[in-house]
Amino acid sequence: MSKRFQFLFLIALTVTGCKKDPVTTPEPDEGTDYSSCIITTSDQGFEVMTWNLEQYPISSFTMEEVSNVITSLDPDVVALQEITSEDVFNTLVDNLDGWEGSIAVSGNLNLAFLYKPSEITLLEPVSQIITDNSYAFPRPPAIIKIEHELGQVYLVDIHLKCCDGTENVARRKEAASLIKTYIDENLPNDRVVVLGDFNDEIYSSDGSEDTFNNFIDDPDNYKFADMDIAMGNESGWSYPGWPSHIDHILITNEFFGDQLDVNVLQLNNCYENYFSWVSDHRPVIMRVE
Repeated sequence: MSKRFQFLFLIALTVTGCKKDPVTTPEPDEGTDYSSCIITTSDQGFEVMTWNLEQYPISSFTMEEVSNVITSLDPDVVALQEITSEDVFNTLVDNLDGWEGSIAVSGNLNLAFLYKPSEITLLEPVSQIITDNSYAFPRPPAIIKIEHELGQVYLVDIHLKCCDGTENVARRKEAASLIKTYIDENLPNDRVVVLGDFNDEIYSSDGSEDTFNNFIDDPDNYKFADMDIAMGNESGWSYPGWPSHIDHILITNEFFGDQLDVNVLQLNNCYENYFSWVSDHRPVIMRVE
């Protein structure tokens, strides 16, 4: 985490304000071919993806690249973070044929869901939970309830407090505690997926900042579906700029009997300007069968 702090400090010295100025580089003549950077999806499986879109949109053609990825990949649900306004989100939804969306507005970095009505039924529209604790949650978690052939699922989209430092770690730990308490008390027998930008690694290198031990210490009920990625080579992590793996997919035990496949999509290998013009995060996708 120390690399993140140093980099953020340098950014603070050179950039004023929180929002990047949109990049106005001309659009490419042809759509980017992401075929070698995505996984194969199917009508039988349930595919859910999380993607932090870094103050979306950061360029004049971010929308087209995001639309291209989602259309090419064709998952069932996408949880998004850092959507700057309802207007830009609605424009994205309008650009995606066969998709619908819902956004939980809480400031200038909002949480949202995209979903395919042909694959899922939205049983409960997006709402916010744990809205009375801005210390733990700069952005309250967003939740939807859906139905798929797999069954009914609650999806909880989160974007926890960023950055290094004792207080920020404490805020993330409190958020993790509140999320677990919410699920334990309100959704004890339901399929639940918590996904998004957790802004922390599952395990810190020295073991001193294991923010999510409350879930790890309850293996009968919770599991990080992306644990193998988190413990693997940094080349496969979701946030390679630091490098770190901070975008996670957490599942409850109702999924434990299913076959799971989790991947970080290395879209930068297909689009050299990905980190500058689309996002500084890579998406993480889980397929359930």
